Amino acid sequence: MSYLEWASKTNAFIPNFKKYHKPELPFSWKKVIKKEKDGFCLLAFIFALFHLLSQWLTINNITDFTFLIFFGIVFIFYIIARYLKHKTSILNEADR
Repeated sequence: MSYLEWASKTNAFIPNFKKYHKPELPFSWKKVIKKEKDGFCLLAFIFALFHLLSQWLTINNITDFTFLIFFGIVFIFYIIARYLKHKTSILNEADR
């Protein structure tokens, strides 16, 4: 089905639940981890950077390291997910 066919059947703002059909493939967390690890890590880095920058600009001191710890945890997740993607076949799925 082309995009134009899909767009002609799909409402732009309010979905029509009578026309809903189930997806062909089930949801896959493995694919999410494989495809979205870079964006998730970058988002965590941006939040940590903005938080630290706002502290520096308002009080000229960095006292709250909550977001930095959060970024560290996300970065460890990123390294593990990257290793699993490139060095193992754990995140590979048939027919995807």
